[in-house]
Parts: sequence; C-alpha cells; structure tokens
Amino acid sequence: TIMLDRSQLVQADAACGPQAGSVPMPDVLAEIARRGMVPTGSVVTSFVNETTVSCKKPALYPSWADLQAWHTQYGLELVSSGATKAKFNQNDAAHQWSESCGTLPAFQVHGFSRAWRLFNYPNDSWTLDAQSSVVGNCFAWGRDYANKINTRSGQASPWFGYVKQLVGGSCNDPALPCY
Repeated sequence: TIMLDRSQLVQADAACGPQAGSVPMPDVLAEIARRGMVPTGSVVTSFVNETTVSCKKPALYPSWADLQAWHTQYGLELVSSGATKAKFNQNDAAHQWSESCGTLPAFQVHGFSRAWRLFNYPNDSWTLDAQSSVVGNCFAWGRDYANKINTRSGQASPWFGYVKQLVGGSCNDPALPCY
C-alpha cells in the first residue's frame, strides 16, 4: 500500500500559496494510478474543509470535495490521522477516543466507509495501552514505524500495521532551495 501521510495538497510557501516546485497531490495520484496502484491517504480531520483548501503551514490541504473527487477518479481511500494530530502518548483515554474513533463519522459522511482499516498515529505517538483499550475498538490496525514483517497468523492483539517511511523533498525543482 502506498500511503500519503496527511494527504497534503501541496507544500505551502510563507503566504499560504503553493510553494514553487512542489508537486501537487493530483499529479502524485495520477502517477500512482499510472503504475496500477491504488493510493491510501491519511487525513487529520480538522485540517480539511468541506469545499475550500486550508492552510496549516507548511502545507495546503485539500477539501473533502477534492478528496471525494480523487476517490472517484483515482480510487483514493482514506484513513484517519486523528482530529487534530494530537500526540497519543500525552493524552488520557477520553481524548484518545475523540482523536481516533471520534473521527470515523466524518469519513462515513463523506463517503469513505473503509477508514476503520488503519489508524495512522500522529507523530508515531502510539502506546500499547491506547491501541489495546481505545483504538483497537474501532480500527482494525494501528500504524507503527517498524522494520517488521506484517503477518496475520499468530499475532496477538493489539494489532499493528508495520510500515516503512519514505521521505521526499519539499519540491521537485533542483534550482530551488526547497529541493
């Protein structure tokens, strides 16, 4: 699975405009689709407006309308990165629930009925307690950056999807300082 963390539309400049040389999400989605893959985007629900782009520096975020269009055009699926990107290891169970399980209705109402598959812990801030007593009650898996193989058989709860991170540059123009 190719997952796009926070589903950023494009890198933002100081004035909340598209940063020169930054590759916009539709271009990335088109390239992923050209290669025959279906992307999954991770969304912080408070970063996404209904119909307008939002700016949370250093990025611009698409609207729910954009995400729905990309779902139709490219097969984009979504999972949650929380309501506000709060660190789980610094919050009590009630706040952890609102940050994780509490986001699922927003995905449902916008046509993303499979968001329950994975919770993308913000800032890699998962805890075993949060996964087993909160997140595991509404998400099939919690994301963990780990150099492990994902297996189904024999794995006991709590369930984690182990991922490797690929970090790109801020833009794709070697002549610009953001490259």
